[in-house]
Amino acid sequence: MGPDGESYQWAEDIARRIHIQATVLHKTRFSSRQVQVKMVTPIPIKGKNVVIVDDIISTGHTIAEAAKQAKKMGARSVTAIGVHGLLVENALLKLKKAGVNTVITTNCIEHPTNRIDITPLLLRELRKER
Repeated sequence: MGPDGESYQWAEDIARRIHIQATVLHKTRFSSRQVQVKMVTPIPIKGKNVVIVDDIISTGHTIAEAAKQAKKMGARSVTAIGVHGLLVENALLKLKKAGVNTVITTNCIEHPTNRIDITPLLLRELRKER
C-alpha cells in the first residue's frame, strides 16, 4: 500500500514482483501534522498482512493514518517500510498507537529501525562509475 500518490510507484513495483495486489491512498493534507487518507482503489485486506511503503517517514502522520485505515478494514498486521527514517516527534510511538506492528528503514539515516542495508547498492553504483 502506498500512503499517497507519490509512493504508489514503489508499492506497485513491489506488489508486481511478488504477485499481489497494490493500492494507494489519496492524501488530503490539512497541515504539516494533520492528514486524511482514503483508499483510491479498494482491495480486500481483511485478515491480511499489509505493508505500507514510503520514501520518508518523518513525523509519521501519513503512515499512521494509512495504518488506521488498514486496521479499520480488518488488516491482520501493518508493517511500515521507509527509505529515510527520520522518525521525529515521537513518530514510533504514534505509529504503534495507530496499529503499526513493525517499522523497517534503510541505513541511510542511522536509527534502531534500520533493517535494510544499502551499502551493496552504493558499492555497485560506484563500480559502474569507474
